[in-house]
Amino acid sequence: MKKCMTVLLAGAAAAAALLTACQDKNQGYILNVPKTVDVVSGADIAFKAIGGEGDIEVAPVEGTLTATTAQSWCHLTVNGTRIHVKTDPYTGLESRYAKVEMKAGDATGVTIVHQYGIIVRTFSPADVTVKNPAQDVTFYYDANETMIEASADADWLTAIAEKDSLRIRISENVSKEYREATVRWNIGEMKGTFSVVQFDMAEAGLLGKWNMHGMGGSGFRTPYDLEGTLAETDDGSYTFRLVLQTMDVTFRNVRLDRNRLLLPLGDCIGKRNDYFVFPLFGNGTTTVMYENATTTGALPMVLAKQEDGHWHADADVSGFEGNFRFEMWRTEDHEGNSATRLMLRDIYMDKLED
Repeated sequence: MKKCMTVLLAGAAAAAALLTACQDKNQGYILNVPKTVDVVSGADIAFKAIGGEGDIEVAPVEGTLTATTAQSWCHLTVNGTRIHVKTDPYTGLESRYAKVEMKAGDATGVTIVHQYGIIVRTFSPADVTVKNPAQDVTFYYDANETMIEASADADWLTAIAEKDSLRIRISENVSKEYREATVRWNIGEMKGTFSVVQFDMAEAGLLGKWNMHGMGGSGFRTPYDLEGTLAETDDGSYTFRLVLQTMDVTFRNVRLDRNRLLLPLGDCIGKRNDYFVFPLFGNGTTTVMYENATTTGALPMVLAKQEDGHWHADADVSGFEGNFRFEMWRTEDHEGNSATRLMLRDIYMDKLED
């Protein structure tokens, strides 16, 4: 009977020892669980590209809270359980991130500061040509930030960055002389330039009668003089009408581009007898297939004011191959072969007295 009791007592002692060991093990595991700094508000805080300030609030902690980050654009200030975050302006297009490491006594934590890149949806400023009165020209843009910056290289022009637009303020052109300036702009990493031209062809004395001169005929040995009239239309565009014997044609949508008068190529500009007239550049001395000719762009006439006050214009044909010509076609959609009527080289124009 004693033997049995001894066995039972031994078994009870072993069980107690096993229970004690399990308890010690469990208690050790619980004591080794890392303590954390818990974020109450401001987790993964985000800022716009323009920069800004905000707060990360953590739960009460034991000891003094500290916060650090390796990113120099992210500035941290700790006050109690509050981490104040300030971000620098950002000009990149891709978002950027800063890891914030927090510590208080034995407790640690991590949160992320996010800063968006610049997003530009629409902004396409074009070259500007205006007349002499003072005026403003506005280009609108759509972006997630008002980060546009701009400058002009002339004192008569001011670039003003506004909330959703770039405004160009142009002063009055008192001298009435041709002038131009360049505006440089950037929205973050996006950048570009455009020109502003201020000039009034009427006030400068450009409108009215001109002579267009050129060499044509066999071997381009025959001089030609065509009388032309530069006029402004009701909608503010310009036309240039040329007359030579039975040819009476009109360039429409003539433009002033800086100091060049652009006479469009490729469009039907009228009729001579039963033929439709097209200005173009083409090789050869006889007929030219329309598809093989230069029919886009314009014939640029470079304007220059002479010492006597008169205007002169020289054709800049350096970007073209072939001869400038007025091609005559039997149909308005230039089907079939043309019958060449006039080819010119060494073209220039002189303004005549009104």
